Amino acid sequence: MNLGRGLLAVACAAFASAVAPTAVDAVEPTTADREPTSRLLVDHGGNLHGGTGDVAAGPMPLFELLPSYSRWRSHTFNYFNSAKQFSGAVKQAAAAWNRSGMKGKWKPVSRGRADVVIKVNSRIGVAGLATSYDGRRGLIELNAQTLKGKSPQARATAAGVVAHEMGHIIGLDHENHGCTTMSSVLWSGCKPPKEDWLYRCRLLEADDVRGAVKLLGGKVKKLGKESCPLEKAPAKVTNLNGTYNNEVQTIRLSWSLPKKNAPGAVTVRRGSGDGQCPKRGRGAQVSDVGRDRATDYGLDPGTYCYVVTSEGKLGRPGPSTNVKVTSTGASPEASFTYYYDLDIYTAVSFSDSSFDPDGEIVSWSWDFGDGSAGSAERDPFHVFPAEGIYTVTLTVRDDSGNTSTYSEDVYI
Repeated sequence: MNLGRGLLAVACAAFASAVAPTAVDAVEPTTADREPTSRLLVDHGGNLHGGTGDVAAGPMPLFELLPSYSRWRSHTFNYFNSAKQFSGAVKQAAAAWNRSGMKGKWKPVSRGRADVVIKVNSRIGVAGLATSYDGRRGLIELNAQTLKGKSPQARATAAGVVAHEMGHIIGLDHENHGCTTMSSVLWSGCKPPKEDWLYRCRLLEADDVRGAVKLLGGKVKKLGKESCPLEKAPAKVTNLNGTYNNEVQTIRLSWSLPKKNAPGAVTVRRGSGDGQCPKRGRGAQVSDVGRDRATDYGLDPGTYCYVVTSEGKLGRPGPSTNVKVTSTGASPEASFTYYYDLDIYTAVSFSDSSFDPDGEIVSWSWDFGDGSAGSAERDPFHVFPAEGIYTVTLTVRDDSGNTSTYSEDVYI
């Protein structure tokens, strides 16, 4: 803390990192700060606690207030922003506080009417510095060398630092017991987004607003979304088709990529074989996937629903489309043996030796090559009309409807 122009002032310095949680300001002590009743801690039930010691960490965070002499003495914060490169961050931070539910308003005005001035000062050695002069005038300084970058994360960090410094002008001290903007390390108690394509974009937490409501009145309103996407959701694939090849027992999928907002990748998931499509993120993931095709192997007979989902370059899922393909399993292999009858020289006994690798054979169809009606028996006995060479053909069908044919010349 410092004394400025004979007026008591509270100064808060913000430290920033462009990547990790942003380290923000620590209150500089003065003689007044060392008084045993100079600090008030307020819990979620609105109870005041006087004292200088830290509050034991409990199941919920506690907002903290600056000494009463440094809190703002009005419900209006008339500010002028001369830090033009941070105009977006300042507007976002002011809007976040204005819609938070506190009975106070950050209002942009001309320099001559401003009670709080926001400016750039890259020599402060920290990301931001908030100074409140006896609760009637304030100064927020932002370090353009530290708060730089145009990525969404960098812009959110800058807006978070501004919101933090505005909180000090309101009268909030640091809070390090949970997920808060007013923590000495910005959002350090907050869990990072679960997905790489998300970044933290919510500028205030409920604990921050509860502190402002305690000072200014009002009611905490519903907070906005905590995370925002870093990329636009990709468009879905089109012309999705699927075919089954029973010779090699594979299902092959193909699709067309959209010309606009094409996905960076696609994921393909398969249902269980009962024709039901898996829900998003469920089902077996197909591993052999290319930009516009996929191949699935070794499937049991059944009807499979394949869900193809577009993904952005950072992994953001887009819309899905699906196709159903029926796998009939492996085909049987027809085969037979035969032997001649010793009593009738034109008679032959045939014995089926066909097999099915993933089921059973259920029908047989014999063509003896002599113009006769043939036979549907498994092991038929047949008398040929005369001596000669006859091409005998056996066609078998399995329980999945697959067929196989085998032919052999029989000499009579």
